Amino acid sequence: MTAFDRRAGRLPPAWPATGLTVTSTCASGPELPTSSVTFTVNATTVLGENIYLTGSVEQLGNWSPENAIGPLSNPNYPLWQVTVNVPASITISYKFIRKNKGAIVWESDPNRSFTSPAEGRSVTLRDTWR
Repeated sequence: MTAFDRRAGRLPPAWPATGLTVTSTCASGPELPTSSVTFTVNATTVLGENIYLTGSVEQLGNWSPENAIGPLSNPNYPLWQVTVNVPASITISYKFIRKNKGAIVWESDPNRSFTSPAEGRSVTLRDTWR
């Protein structure tokens, strides 16, 4: 079709399409390969304070304190830990945060980062609160 045809109102038989509907939700694509990462941080806390994890990927809450992972478990206090499946073979930045009665305290800069292992592999990261 040319611009002249369109301006003259001449449309191919397929135009305009009819009977089309738009779904209310988007379909997700194929699942990305993942790897397992155990995040461990040595952090002393006060009563009522908990440690959370957030970072640069959806699985870590996309840097949102409200969507952060946690509270982390602490069966061997002062070590806090959580295992998360993240996209495989990408660089991920992250930080630990403290939450206590609505107050949020971020770790100091710079952000921590690592490259996640290949699909199906796992790694444990060991950090100390800063």
